[in-house]
Amino acid sequence: FSENGDEEMNKPNIVGPEYIAELLGIEVSTVKMDARRSPTSLPPRLAIPGRKALMWIEEDVIDWLNSFRP
Repeated sequence: FSENGDEEMNKPNIVGPEYIAELLGIEVSTVKMDARRSPTSLPPRLAIPGRKALMWIEEDVIDWLNSFRP
């Protein structure tokens, strides 16, 4: 067990609205608006108490996208 090795591998990759916009082919402003008006149209957000930043865990985003595959 290395000091950094296993811990680093388990750390989630946090992504923002730019990542979501690029992945879905929409504007960043649309992601921000949908996060407020229609949150179910986006992957589930990472909601940290006291933080207003829009954040997602990349693995959750990919899982959400895969849920729509036939």
